[in-house]
Amino acid sequence: MKIQFKDNTYTLRYSFRALMIYENITNHSFNPKGITDVVIFFYSVFVASAKDTNISFDDFIEWLDENPTSINEFSAWLTEVFAQQASLVNSSIKVEEKNEADEKN
Repeated sequence: MKIQFKDNTYTLRYSFRALMIYENITNHSFNPKGITDVVIFFYSVFVASAKDTNISFDDFIEWLDENPTSINEFSAWLTEVFAQQASLVNSSIKVEEKNEADEKN
């Protein structure tokens, strides 16, 4: 997902760095239960993806207030990322089950 922040375009990436930033901010693992969790994770993903940019949470919230559809775009993107990960996990499990069945034969 790409976002325009101030005069720059950033490509957001779901990463361990983003998850760790989120955990450092909230003191718990990412398990979204409301808009606050999603916004903090959005910020975490942005910070992790734009490592050379120094942006405060307040600046990010101001940007979000000026670009309210961005949260919907982020949520849709995140849902797609989770679906892709689930698909990869399911494919991996199927391969593992096939290998175990082949070993038994």
